[in-house]
Amino acid sequence: MGLLNWFSTNRKLKELEIELDDLKRRWIGVEQEWDAVQARVSKVLRRINRAEQAAAQADEPEVVEGDPRLPLTTLGTSAERLAKIQRQLAEKGR
Repeated sequence: MGLLNWFSTNRKLKELEIELDDLKRRWIGVEQEWDAVQARVSKVLRRINRAEQAAAQADEPEVVEGDPRLPLTTLGTSAERLAKIQRQLAEKGR
């Protein structure tokens, strides 16, 4: 009887080892999936943060040479150039 008991115990022990190995593998998979999800969420949160910062900066009007109506990419024309353009338009009859 002792020999059969020993074989039964060994078989159960092997089954438990196999089950434990399977559980370890699954847990590693869950951890990897969690790390991937965490990385994606962090990336999305950084994008949202950058977008909010850009929107906040865009809402603040910046004064260009005392005229807040001009966009930052527009350069004011000199009085001399403006007079020349107006003179040319007047010559063409516009």
